[in-house]
Amino acid sequence: MRIALLFPGFGAWYPAAFSRCAEARDLAGPVVAEVDAVTAEYRLPSVRDALLAEPGGTAGIGERGCRDTRALEILAGQVVCHRLLRRRLGQELDTVLCGHSLGEYAALVAAEGLTVRDAARLLCERVTAVRSGAVPPGRMLAVPLGRHQARRLLAGERDVVIAAVNAPDQVVLSGPAEAVDRVRQAALAMGVEAVRLRVDPCPHHHPLLTAARRRCAEASRPVPARPLGHPVYGPVLGRRYLPCDDLAETLALQMVLPVHFAQAVRDMYQDGARVFVECGLKRTLSGLVEASAPGARTIAPFHTRITGERLREASAAIREAVSTAGGPACPLTVTS
Repeated sequence: MRIALLFPGFGAWYPAAFSRCAEARDLAGPVVAEVDAVTAEYRLPSVRDALLAEPGGTAGIGERGCRDTRALEILAGQVVCHRLLRRRLGQELDTVLCGHSLGEYAALVAAEGLTVRDAARLLCERVTAVRSGAVPPGRMLAVPLGRHQARRLLAGERDVVIAAVNAPDQVVLSGPAEAVDRVRQAALAMGVEAVRLRVDPCPHHHPLLTAARRRCAEASRPVPARPLGHPVYGPVLGRRYLPCDDLAETLALQMVLPVHFAQAVRDMYQDGARVFVECGLKRTLSGLVEASAPGARTIAPFHTRITGERLREASAAIREAVSTAGGPACPLTVTS
């Protein structure tokens, strides 16, 4: 029986995540040093304080942290979460990996396809490409509708696209700020809750980023490819990564293509995964998994600030779930 390790996107962040756990700080130090060696090359701020400073500080707070370094903080945090789990659980588990949007960078690091520095460099190129391109201010909106219902909601708003199909009854919309605001008002008028996502003011997974994607892909060509040590499901590709896939090009491509996370969950479940573990801060993907694969067991070890005791409890819960999960596949919910 397989265990699926999930790496979430922009929502998976909180400050000083590893400040209260000596084991986490021990693993975080080298990861942060590798990321900061790259951020220094690009004249971007350090990620150290955001992850290791004491709670209650101002590290990573504000628009600067969200737009320039938040993605790198999330990458470093997820790599540390994965290394904590591997240290606690050992190498014997049969794992598959899947990253949601930004989480694909950390998933490919965990699969040994990218080094930490390679992934950090790709993200720095992405930040640079977005900042230097003519990208209009954008917003993202979570809407509790199926894909076909969402398309009806978007009638007349050609500049707003479905950026992610997260679950049978949840999509994320992306587009220019004014157009997304109009869609939100239309949804609220219909009695549909529409929540603006707290991401940087950029229309992620939208064709408006085409020029930035091209620049990012061109600048990323020197990044070497490495064989993947574990299967990785790509929600943008709509399939597993293959040995022939150019990882840097694929990661750049996700800037303009939608995320099919619900389908990736169904694929992993059909391939034998029954326990889904979030390798990121907070609990942003577990509910989506449960909606798409009702027979799955979900665990979010890092949903609150990490302590040694919490880490021990989470490790025990994962082992227990792996030992008891199994049996025939439950019927899967089809995305509407």
